[in-house]
Amino acid sequence: MAYIELYNSNIQKINQFLAEASLVLSPNDLQRLEIELKSLYDIQEGYLEAEAFILGRTISRPIIVNNPEVERFVLLGSITDSNTVEALDILVTSLKEEEIWNDLVAVYPFVLGDTAASPRLNLKDVDLYRINRFGNFTYDNGIAFDGESYGDTTINLSEVLTEPNPNITIMINSDNTPESLSSYEYGVLEIVDLLPNGVRFVASDIDGNSRDINLRTESVNTLNVDANGIYSSNKNTDSESTSVFKNGELFYNYTSGGVLPNANLLIGAVLNKDGETETINGYSVQKVGYFSVGNALSSEKLNIYHTIINDFKNRLGR
Repeated sequence: MAYIELYNSNIQKINQFLAEASLVLSPNDLQRLEIELKSLYDIQEGYLEAEAFILGRTISRPIIVNNPEVERFVLLGSITDSNTVEALDILVTSLKEEEIWNDLVAVYPFVLGDTAASPRLNLKDVDLYRINRFGNFTYDNGIAFDGESYGDTTINLSEVLTEPNPNITIMINSDNTPESLSSYEYGVLEIVDLLPNGVRFVASDIDGNSRDINLRTESVNTLNVDANGIYSSNKNTDSESTSVFKNGELFYNYTSGGVLPNANLLIGAVLNKDGETETINGYSVQKVGYFSVGNALSSEKLNIYHTIINDFKNRLGR
């Protein structure tokens, strides 16, 4: 955390912080800031969210960030909203305390900062798996797909996961009706020996059904459901069973194979790979407030995971 250490009267550290926050102050303002920092705050490590560093304005309270991943995420995404920073830090702390964090490869909280890059960033590691945006999906306390846009996570499941037992979790914050039956919230399929290997998921189709295709097997749940909710597609590590959970509860089970696709996972659409040919279709019309990719979790851990995500959702008013 060296780049945001503000040690009382250390003006060099203050200058460094201001430069990274893209703030410019006069010498008088710097002197006053130094005095106020020294008198008001004793910050050894953390993130100082200062909305005003000019004379006549009040320096906002410091936000102490306990996780270096959040620190880097906030800095790179230029996220200055104190509630958002706090929600992110609580999210990561909870995932670590429940021993879920290490099973995750990528976590996309889809929060907005002062840069267009912030909703694309991977909270687990900002240097890896940034979402490449295609089309005009918009930000609305999450990302809203319009039926013509998608994001490429750059995650190749066959390369990222050591075992063919993925957990893919998504939070849907809408119940929009797609124009097509094949409208998926995420997906990637690869044709190998005439069989589709992959994962894809739709929260609600034109008939109100839920559908998931995972590792060579298609399962259709004919219950009409509200698309709003937190979903996890989770392949059990000790069997050929794949479970779909919604809001912490088992939604349905089905038997699946164990071959991961050698292609990138998309959010907001499905990538279909057949040999050297790749096509994209099944565009989503839903609003997504959270997305993660990782290794399979136990049923107990999934229930806890959904509770943590729901807490994050409530903190941001999603």
